[in-house]
Amino acid sequence: RNRAWSQAQFLGTALDIAENLPAEAFLINLCRNRYHFMLVFAAGLIRQKSTLLPPSGLEETVAGIIREYPSTRVITDMDEGFNSVPTTDIRSLENGSSPIRSGPLVPAFDASQPAAIAFTSGSTGKPRPHPKSWGSLAITAQLLGDRFMPARMETIVATVPSQHMYGLEMTILMALQSGATLYLGQPFYPKDIQSALSIAEHTLLVSTPVHLRAVMGGQLEYPALAGVISATAPLADSLAQQVETGMQCAVEEIYGCTEGGSIATRRTLDGPTWTLLDTMKLHEDSGVVILNAP
Repeated sequence: RNRAWSQAQFLGTALDIAENLPAEAFLINLCRNRYHFMLVFAAGLIRQKSTLLPPSGLEETVAGIIREYPSTRVITDMDEGFNSVPTTDIRSLENGSSPIRSGPLVPAFDASQPAAIAFTSGSTGKPRPHPKSWGSLAITAQLLGDRFMPARMETIVATVPSQHMYGLEMTILMALQSGATLYLGQPFYPKDIQSALSIAEHTLLVSTPVHLRAVMGGQLEYPALAGVISATAPLADSLAQQVETGMQCAVEEIYGCTEGGSIATRRTLDGPTWTLLDTMKLHEDSGVVILNAP
């Protein structure tokens, strides 16, 4: 609704929420509003609580994760709750005034501080945990920012949830590390996506082949964008060409996985070759390919 939050307001509110977080050691952040998600994620870092990233927000999945990590509290901004899992509404943790505090605002975290635990999808068995340090998440976000946002002027609009590694890196962490502005919604239908993309200039759309196919399948016109990023599945050349023509920008893909996060990128129409993020290296050892990253 055309309301903007400043860095100072965000940091003041995050510090406020951190003081009111429940005592549990882990958080499961199911906030749909991306600003709420970012506040809870930052508050968890301030209180040295790791955020668990379940492969889905289904109650059964969340309950299964909590059985493995019993000292866990679910934070949400949804009115509908779970029957078997206790939740806390983020709105009960805010004082409602978005305080702007005096003095040093930006907290510093040790690079080795545990920040999140991502889980594989479980499609080949029980979801497996992959701990992420603050340093690994922050540096990857900086490398992605260097690759996709050299001007540091973009507004990020994403159709993907913040709870997945792709969404976490390309929305929450890119905004925190690369000076971008983050759009708080998660538009789903083409008309909603069109409206979100029209809010600001220099917009970067973070999406998937499924969403891009739906967007290009109608008769809607879209504003010229700073760029379009796609991941989660291979992007067809024909669809990439449609998007580049319709949105007057380059379409790039990310190669990554839950275990390693984002690893490499390519402009789809330039061919099949991937370019590793800066400072990352691959080597083969006894038939196994090893990724080395800072």
